Amino acid sequence: MKAESGFPRFWKSPRGMTMIELMVTLAVAATLVVLAIPSFERTTRNALLATSANDLSTSLSMARAQAIKARRNVRICPTSNNTSCDAGAGWSNGWLMFVDRDANGVPATSELVQVTDALDSKVTLTVPAAFSQWVQFRPTGGVIGNGGNSGNFTLCSGDYHEFSRLVGVSASGRVTTRKQANLCADS
Repeated sequence: MKAESGFPRFWKSPRGMTMIELMVTLAVAATLVVLAIPSFERTTRNALLATSANDLSTSLSMARAQAIKARRNVRICPTSNNTSCDAGAGWSNGWLMFVDRDANGVPATSELVQVTDALDSKVTLTVPAAFSQWVQFRPTGGVIGNGGNSGNFTLCSGDYHEFSRLVGVSASGRVTTRKQANLCADS
């Protein structure tokens, strides 16, 4: 049972991997990576949309609570500079919330409650016509916009239609968020 070197045969030093074994291992690893990337992208987009929808929903709910608590109108509007309303900027560029103490519809520095940064460029936010320029919660909790008193914000991300989100605001000020497939398939 002893080999010529004096060591048993099963103690022979390992030679490493052959070129064929290495190529097979790399092929299997590459296949696993190629299969995992689309799944990872889908998971990332789903999380991105959920976060964006939650940010918007939280801002709207917070504005309603603030209006009831302060017994004043609280307005949320799109912004491009984080200090003033800018309807032309679009909601995707961010929004701000302010307690309209002087009832002029313009945020003063002392009235600002929250400023939200722009959404990720992979997220598309469609705003209802009723709220294209602003959403205002009244001290009663009810809501009014520049063009009506209810509507649904729609959030999408590319061609991942199964992850669409809908943030609804009713005339009573109730804010709802839900995942709904194919909201943006035609956009």
